[in-house]
Amino acid sequence: MGASFQLVPVALETTLWSERLARWQFWIMLFGVVAMVGHFWIGTHPGMAFGAGLVLIAVILFLINMGRTLWQLPRWDIVGRHVAAALAYLAATAVMGNLMALDKIYDFLGGQVLRTIHAHAHLAGIGWVTMMIFGASYKLIPMFSLSELRDERLARWQFRLLHVGLVGLFGTLLLQSSWATLFAFLIAVAVGLFLWTMREVLRARRRPRLDWGLRHALSAMITLAILTMLGLWRATGWVPSEEFGARLAFGYGVLALLGWVSVMIIGMMYKIIPFLVWHHRYSDLVGLRPVPPAAKFLGESMPRMEFWLLHAGILMTVA
Repeated sequence: MGASFQLVPVALETTLWSERLARWQFWIMLFGVVAMVGHFWIGTHPGMAFGAGLVLIAVILFLINMGRTLWQLPRWDIVGRHVAAALAYLAATAVMGNLMALDKIYDFLGGQVLRTIHAHAHLAGIGWVTMMIFGASYKLIPMFSLSELRDERLARWQFRLLHVGLVGLFGTLLLQSSWATLFAFLIAVAVGLFLWTMREVLRARRRPRLDWGLRHALSAMITLAILTMLGLWRATGWVPSEEFGARLAFGYGVLALLGWVSVMIIGMMYKIIPFLVWHHRYSDLVGLRPVPPAAKFLGESMPRMEFWLLHAGILMTVA
């Protein structure tokens, strides 16, 4: 959410509708997550449902803020469509999460906990997070690499296939249907179209050297390709044993959260935060005296050390 407050206005070339609402949402979200996770830890279901309710309120405030931000757009391009779809999936994820929390008290989902968790996780990971990252990447990766998205046709096909694949996968995971493999394949094709588009963007870049932000983004995309193949494998059900399948599911989840989502967000923050600091500190001094470039704030040694430590840790954890 914090990344979205910065990245979405930049990607859509607009301004955030209300910073005051964002501040209220931050504190409600913070207390809600603490209450929800804390009561998960101690096993108190009413407290967990209360925390989930606070998170739902924060999500609603976030959706209002981002929705009004989108309302200001003069035209809808591929980035705006991805952001709008991601927000819709976030709303669905929050509703589903609260139903799961209430089920701990009232038991109206029929005891199908594991498949509900799997469906919920994919709705959040693909519909909300990945859809948002794809949309922002179509604007930010060309911007940061001094390149351009020359043809939106592949991006539009990727958008449609990801929609169909995700909705179908969500339903088939809930119903434990064998059709899950088909919808997982559609998602894999959508991911392939995204990765091919990003490859063409990076090949056409005018900045020959990739900085640490873009190296993180490239690494995250490679991880996404591996993650997609693992997801297809899991969807087929062709695993040696039930025990191995359970371990594979944990490795798949860790790789998704750390190797894809976290590495990509870290890479984007390496680009955005130095610029924000530079703009706040030096923008008024431009033309009056020499000012340092924003790219010099990070240096080389610390991002390099973080990159290799992070990736070694992810690989070891997944293995």
